Amino acid sequence: MFSMLQILPFFSKIIRMRIKIGPVLLLVFLIAILAKGGFFLKESTPEKVNWRATWVRKSGPVERKNFYYLARKKFHLNYQPTTARLFISCQSRCEVFLNEKQLRKIGLYSNPPYQYYDYFEVTSFLKRGENLIAILGYNEGIDSFFGPAKPDGLLVQLEIPSFWWKKMIVSDESWKMFELKAWDSDAQRIWKTSTSFQEIFNAAQSPQNWSKIEFDDTNWERAEIIGSPPQNPWEKLILRPIPYLEEKIVPLNFFQQGNFTPDSQSDFNNPAIFINSGQKEIISKSPSAIEKISWANNQFASFKLPQQIVGGVKICFEKGGQGTVEIGYAETLNEDGFPDTGRMMFQGDRLLNPQDGFCWENFAPRSYKYLILVFRDFPKEIQLKSVEGFKTEYPLKAQNGVDFGDQLLNQIYQIGLDTLKIDL
Repeated sequence: MFSMLQILPFFSKIIRMRIKIGPVLLLVFLIAILAKGGFFLKESTPEKVNWRATWVRKSGPVERKNFYYLARKKFHLNYQPTTARLFISCQSRCEVFLNEKQLRKIGLYSNPPYQYYDYFEVTSFLKRGENLIAILGYNEGIDSFFGPAKPDGLLVQLEIPSFWWKKMIVSDESWKMFELKAWDSDAQRIWKTSTSFQEIFNAAQSPQNWSKIEFDDTNWERAEIIGSPPQNPWEKLILRPIPYLEEKIVPLNFFQQGNFTPDSQSDFNNPAIFINSGQKEIISKSPSAIEKISWANNQFASFKLPQQIVGGVKICFEKGGQGTVEIGYAETLNEDGFPDTGRMMFQGDRLLNPQDGFCWENFAPRSYKYLILVFRDFPKEIQLKSVEGFKTEYPLKAQNGVDFGDQLLNQIYQIGLDTLKIDL
């Protein structure tokens, strides 16, 4: 697609050539130019998209589970847009950045047999000059109670209309893609019918600054074309009919701190079992939330939330190093008063080799009231900058004046509302 600034020289040249080519040829030439620029394309609406994008994927096997990838597309604008709309769908989750600013995490499961797409007004994110769409994508690729496994796929269409011209940035073979092996694809499932895997992330294997415009993606592969909509298995594309999940920071109160000595028979490949088999010696307790604290090797810290949440945790390091952080999530305590990370589901993640200034947050949601961090194999002291819990829920509110006149019934009603907020 072209901008008006690009075609002005064509018009001046056409005027000078008018006598030579004649009015009929001139008209044909103008129509061809306008068609090339998208003048005759019907403008998309949130509910009805005129798809010009194609479904793309990172090349490789069709069937692959617990698969993470990165995607990038740079493009140039000769002007500051006044309107811009982004339409995107992915299988099964993705995190979208536009010019290094996060738009949202999207792609939760659709209601079969539909595939949801998302719509964003992104005018304020764009600028004159070089621009970048960057995406962290993920596909579970397994059968679950949500439905059968599906291959990974990404569909993106950015429309920048103007009076004369429509510029489109669409997912096609020009996009650059990279398999993100920082996440271990062989990690265990949290539960046999769960859609989530434990996350084992090696920070040393993750490309630094990959979502920045100046990042060099020369060695990344071109995207592989799957097909144009409607494309199996995403034939019925519809706009997401429910609101987005919202993230809210939840205060983490210091609960326990101590030395950690794991059982020699512990399953080191399973973070949750590793943590749950530990022995503890409580050193101190404090009701205050953590701000900055230093840790030597094989120590642990646990935190307690005001209530159970579904969400995640964000951990930032002032000083990192070569070592392992075990991250456990628990809804209850065991008989020894220790967060029970192995009760019913093995909710545990593992972070390897966090560097200075590095921040990590889990990609898939976790259910927890207690959070435990275990630091092991670090040759030098590390320093945490912050640990934040966040809950994800739909923005639902109870009607004013709902009171059953009974404390128990009111509690049951509130539990039902809280459940609906996470499982709409």
